[in-house]
Amino acid sequence: MNKNFKLIINIIIIIYLIYFSSFILGCKKKKVQIQPTPTPTNTSVPSMEKIVYTYNGNLYWINIDGTGKEVLFPDNYSKWFPSVSPSGWYIVYWVQKNGFYNLFLGDLKTKKSVQLTFDEEKIEEDIQNFRISNIPAWSQDESFIIYSRNKNIWKITKDGYNQEAITYTHNCISPSLSKDNNIVYVKIENEETYNLYIRNIDYQNEEKLTNYNNKKVSSPCFSNDGKKVIFALNYGENIDILLLNISDKTTEQLSYDGKSLSPRFSYNNNKIVYTNFIDNKYQPEIWIMNIDKSEKTKITNDGGYSPCWLYRILTEPLPTPEIITQKESKVTEPIILETPPVSKVIEQQPLPTQISQQIPEELTVKLIKKDNKLLFYPVIQFDSGLANIKPEFYNVLDNMLLLLNKYESPIIINGHTDNQPIHTKKYPSNYELSVDRANQVKKYFIKKGINASRIIIKGYSDTVPLLPNNSIENMYKNRRAEIFIDIIKAEENKILNDLITPTIEKIETPTPEPTATPTPKPKNFIEKLFKKNRKKSTVTSW
Repeated sequence: MNKNFKLIINIIIIIYLIYFSSFILGCKKKKVQIQPTPTPTNTSVPSMEKIVYTYNGNLYWINIDGTGKEVLFPDNYSKWFPSVSPSGWYIVYWVQKNGFYNLFLGDLKTKKSVQLTFDEEKIEEDIQNFRISNIPAWSQDESFIIYSRNKNIWKITKDGYNQEAITYTHNCISPSLSKDNNIVYVKIENEETYNLYIRNIDYQNEEKLTNYNNKKVSSPCFSNDGKKVIFALNYGENIDILLLNISDKTTEQLSYDGKSLSPRFSYNNNKIVYTNFIDNKYQPEIWIMNIDKSEKTKITNDGGYSPCWLYRILTEPLPTPEIITQKESKVTEPIILETPPVSKVIEQQPLPTQISQQIPEELTVKLIKKDNKLLFYPVIQFDSGLANIKPEFYNVLDNMLLLLNKYESPIIINGHTDNQPIHTKKYPSNYELSVDRANQVKKYFIKKGINASRIIIKGYSDTVPLLPNNSIENMYKNRRAEIFIDIIKAEENKILNDLITPTIEKIETPTPEPTATPTPKPKNFIEKLFKKNRKKSTVTSW
């Protein structure tokens, strides 16, 4: 019986152990069981879309469904052909002011506009003709703008500096710029034939895209991917919209009513906005249609010209939550990498290092008395064949302005060149180049608030060199603009009491470095200028 009892006890123990072990293993399996991973979904980016256009000299924007019309940058000047920046925060447009046409930049953050160009010459019909639609174009990073004036393509920074011609043939209008800096533009081949051409902004080689005879293409616009161009085609009394595939140069006609013009792509290229005269030949309206020619919709009823599409990202999308599917692990603090502010990064980047772009060693502003005039020093120097103000001289000019704003005496700016001959459409000779160098400094002063009536500019070509033109360094020193204060009698005592500037016979010119160096910070010369206890010196530094 004891043997049977022991056997029964052992069987019970074995059954208990088997049951208990199976229970433990089942719990462990439940613990390590991996849950299915949810599929992450993309979060849409909140954005705003508007149509910007002009009518009767005013600039407007409106929702793409035709609601919410508002006036932008109201004033008494007539506005033409707007172009919206890629970020949707800036609009550049033409303004008719005091009988002249110039570019203005509107800032939608501050709701203010500033003048970019200050040309005072007669404008040909390329700006005024609505069928041609001479709309400016933005670079992708918004650092510069290209536009057409007097049938050449020009480039200017968003701040209104470094204005330079890209073409010189006097037959190019209506430029558009792609993300990779290709320019498509209209070239006037004769009075009745305009065709599309394309080239890179940095190279002269161009390629012809269309081959029309006795027809005029106008208002081209790149798609956002740079692979297609939409444009208008004038033939007789009619004008219609076409789509060009750049790779194979095939075209597709999108409108057939003979009344459609000024097309512009939407942000995602699936729609176009355009002007149409189909209802009333005296009052154009703004329309939108799909790129497949469907769903044509009129969004204005009181007139509209030259529309463009505004797209602005309002906020960044929220990140998709990270789903942890691994086993439990030790939690560590995230590593945060701090990046310096953008402004500091830009300041540390070297300037371009072209051979011709040499920077004067000393850029501290000084004054030298010559007869009844005060000459600012250093002089403003230029690269060969150009009249653009070099960035390293902006601080110099700004420091000069601190004094110029204190007085009313006339300002004389003299432009000079080296003896290298020049013969281009823009500069037929060194005389025109020297005048433009002086004029660029004048424009800078006007932008900074100096009254234009105070400024006198003169061009001397290569007739007044500082040094013989027998070396690269000497020619660099001769390419200059000199800025004088022509002291008037009423201010003579005041100016001379403020300054101790004995006459010196010779002007020393700073030696340019062979490579570019960072722009030095301007010295606190105002404190030095107005110290009560002044000490005499041969040159006053401030």
